[in-house]
Amino acid sequence: EDHDKVALQSAKTTEELQTELTNVFNTSIKKEINKIIMNNAKTVLISTAVCQNGKLDMITVLSMNIKMIKEIVLKCGYRPSYSKLGKLIVNVLGTSLIAENLDGLDFNELFPQTTLNAFSEIPLIKPITNSLMNGITNALMTIRIGVVTRKYLFTNGKLSKSKIRVEAIKESLKVISVVIKDALAFIPSKIIKGFGKKNKEE
Repeated sequence: EDHDKVALQSAKTTEELQTELTNVFNTSIKKEINKIIMNNAKTVLISTAVCQNGKLDMITVLSMNIKMIKEIVLKCGYRPSYSKLGKLIVNVLGTSLIAENLDGLDFNELFPQTTLNAFSEIPLIKPITNSLMNGITNALMTIRIGVVTRKYLFTNGKLSKSKIRVEAIKESLKVISVVIKDALAFIPSKIIKGFGKKNKEE
């Protein structure tokens, strides 16, 4: 942070200031935003994997994602009015939740080995329950929403919604393995075994 302040203060022209601001956004602030996204995705995964109430899941995930969008906006230094924040939330959710045609994308690029390995390391992978899969699906959506928010704030309208959406999908699939591993470390093994046992009974 001190280095960023020095760099910004040393800028002598508008162009230099713009360059330094871009550097700060793409390094320090981007790292902080990615931490926010990953932490929220982990919380969403855990809460929806443990909770068995579909309606409550939907409300919880929606509220968490709206809170995350606001948190990202504030981290970037913006203090928008409620109307502007509301408009951003609508745009982000609209862009994030629309299904995108992924034809032509490399499967190995979308599902890197680290992601596939994370699934194989989940205990009782065969009797895995819908709850845990819903948690992973919701975590993917949360990452996607976070990335879309970051790109909206960073690119300043330079990328199309379709381009932002595809890049967010790719990024979410690349990092979901980390979220899964972190989340499973917080979910007691007894609960995971309980998921499997319940699934067998069903």
